[in-house]
Amino acid sequence: MEITYFHEQGNRLVPARMLQIRKTRAAVQDLETGKRWTIPLYMINLETPNQQGVDRLSLRIGDTVGFAGREGQELFGTIIKLNPKRAKIQTEKGIWAVPYSMLFTVIDGEHGNDPLIPVDRKPT
Repeated sequence: MEITYFHEQGNRLVPARMLQIRKTRAAVQDLETGKRWTIPLYMINLETPNQQGVDRLSLRIGDTVGFAGREGQELFGTIIKLNPKRAKIQTEKGIWAVPYSMLFTVIDGEHGNDPLIPVDRKPT
């Protein structure tokens, strides 16, 4: 997936290809220089409209994706099967067969495996 991210030294947006998404960082390849970097997720430009659809080869079983349902609402789910023309998506409302042209990838911090450490706050 092609994105843009903020380059601090150049004070500009840089076009890049997303290679991998981790818990707090993303592995990207700069399209101008070809160099590979890991950048914090907050540096990715979310304002740029994404191209419609995703490439079948960029998806894996277990990825979180979204799509517009029959009534126009956005639905989110997990890929359970990749077919030649459609992906099967498990959502809260059931299993959907969705064309790749209707899918978009989802970066969701809620699905991370980082354990939360409870903080006891004592009144001062």
